[in-house]
Amino acid sequence: MGILLSHITNLTKSYLRPIGWLRSCKSKSSVDAAGHPIPWWPYAATEYLEKIVRTDHRVFEFGSGNSTLWWKSLSSNVISIDHDPDWNKTAGSKLIEQDETCNSQHYAILQPFFEAGLDKILIKNVARSWRAGLRTHEFKSYAAELLNYPKNHFDFIVIDGMARVLCAWIAAKVIKEDGIIIMDDTERNMYQLAYEYLAGCGFKRIDFIGIKPIVPHKSCTSIFLKKLTML
Repeated sequence: MGILLSHITNLTKSYLRPIGWLRSCKSKSSVDAAGHPIPWWPYAATEYLEKIVRTDHRVFEFGSGNSTLWWKSLSSNVISIDHDPDWNKTAGSKLIEQDETCNSQHYAILQPFFEAGLDKILIKNVARSWRAGLRTHEFKSYAAELLNYPKNHFDFIVIDGMARVLCAWIAAKVIKEDGIIIMDDTERNMYQLAYEYLAGCGFKRIDFIGIKPIVPHKSCTSIFLKKLTML
């Protein structure tokens, strides 16, 4: 027991405190050791992306929060949207609330997604599927916001909000050829249709698995890319 306690103490001093995990738990906010906002992803993903993001890179983010503030500290070209007014106010992102409509031009682009049955929801529990970002029809306008920008405009597209499978489907069509799609919570099988679609489009998947701020368990964030240009 003495050895175990010693190891836990050393782990806390050498790793958990320096990366800011203890501070994030106490503040219940995704921050680093200095209190600066960071994404609510595994630390390995954040550390890696910090090495490759440049100030001139263009970023589009589905789902805002401390990650938005972190992106803005790295790049001068960040577009973030959210459906939640509270997150929108916190991160200064664009608010696009639940809306079952979609303009005709965008809907024509999205139609193949629905015709292919990619809007299938694998979880019957409505509340859970809503929280997990599996509801698609209600967030067509939210996902289609990405279509307001030209193809090959963004270097990074982050998927961490609503309608995640549809967002991944659109991202694959518009991201730069050497760009990177970042998807959070990829330990969840409920997004399998997105993983399969991206793989079918030629994207390779790299997983970052480990603990993240606030919570005492590991999770996974993945990057999807076709080329290794930015790695």
